[in-house]
Parts: sequence; C-alpha cells; structure tokens
Amino acid sequence: FEESAYQFVGGSAGSPATFEAIFSNPNLQPEQVEAYELGYRTELIPQTSLDIAGFFNHYDRLVQNIDYFNIVPSPLGNGVIDDEGTFVNLPAGDIWGVEVSAKVNITDSLRLALGYSYQNDDSNLLVATNAVIGAPPPNNLFNARVYFDPVQALELNTAFYYDGDTVLYDPDPTARGILQSFYRVDAGITWKPTADLELAVWGQNLQGDHTETLVSDRLLPTTVVPNFYGQLTARY
Repeated sequence: FEESAYQFVGGSAGSPATFEAIFSNPNLQPEQVEAYELGYRTELIPQTSLDIAGFFNHYDRLVQNIDYFNIVPSPLGNGVIDDEGTFVNLPAGDIWGVEVSAKVNITDSLRLALGYSYQNDDSNLLVATNAVIGAPPPNNLFNARVYFDPVQALELNTAFYYDGDTVLYDPDPTARGILQSFYRVDAGITWKPTADLELAVWGQNLQGDHTETLVSDRLLPTTVVPNFYGQLTARY
C-alpha cells in the first residue's frame, strides 16, 4: 500500500465526475494464521468407515476495509470523492469447527458417502469481513453421494449438497446482507466399455435456479441454473 487508487463511479452532464478512493496505509501488516487440527479415523463395522476432525484457526492482524464517506475534491481534478477508504489491522480473531464424514458399502454395487461440517467464528473475525474481502463460511455444510452399479461397466451417481446461511458484515450498513441457505442436486451416468474408455453424462443443479453469491453495492447476485454436460475419457 504505497500508492492511492481511484475508481471512476459516474457522473452526469453539468456535474463533476464521482470517484471512489482507496488510500495507502504504510502501517498495514499482513494477516498471520495459526492452524490446529486433530482427527480420528475408524472402521465401525466391516464396510463402514468414519472420520472425525476438529480444527481451530487463530488469525492475527486481521485486515479490514474501512470507509470515510466524505465528499472532497478529487486530487485528479474535475471530480469529487464521495467514498474514501483504506485498509487497517484489527485485533486477533478465531474460527473453529468439526468435520465428520462416513463411507458405507451397503452392497458390492451400492455405496454411500456422507459429510458434515460445522464452523463458527468470533465477533472480531466477522467484523473483519466486508463486501470487498468477502464473508466467512456458513456454519453448516452437508453433502451426500450415492454410487450404484446396476450392471458391470455402468455406474449411476447422485450427489446432494446443502449450504447454510452466509452472513456478510460490512462497516457500511447498506452493504450488509445474508445469503439464504440453498441446496444442490447433481446426477450422472458413466459407461466404461473398456478399462481405457469412459463416457459420462452429468446434470448439475437439477433442483432449479438458485443464487450462491451475496448481494452488495459492488456485486450483483449470480443465478445458477440447471446444466448438462458430457465427457469422453480415453487412456493410452
């Protein structure tokens, strides 16, 4: 941060152009993280495995973007600055959670995989997030996958994903928001006529349209729609 940056926002006939400015902060320090993880894996019964892992991440010198909201003449001339800002360091923040996954071979041709993740953070980490840097991950994530081989060389796959609410904090109240929880369903079929040839057809987001991005003054929401694709793999 040795220089200042200016972004042109807009203007109208007879009025000066409007700029947003990010000013340098020579005292800004990079974030530092200490990550700890402890896990355990076991086979509960034959054909069934379970993985459990807990984690704790400690962040020092969190970086936050702050706004001044002053209207002053632009150093570039012929304009005004209506949104000034810079980046500063905040106190330490923490994020912690647990991840659980399981695999079950119900039969030789039917397999199931499950995964769940819970994570949380303290107020310092939440305050450090904004529309520029992004939001912390949702508290709850879940996924389930089913693999079924009805006949030799043919595999059917189904996947389900769930993302909990995502909360975006920003110093500017107009930029704060919540991305509501959503789920996603994928399905595919794979044919393997030989050991070196594979043909797959997949459908993604089959549950319908949904949004996976937060709304802010800098970002427009992106709508994810169902889509299909094919893939041919040849090994030699």
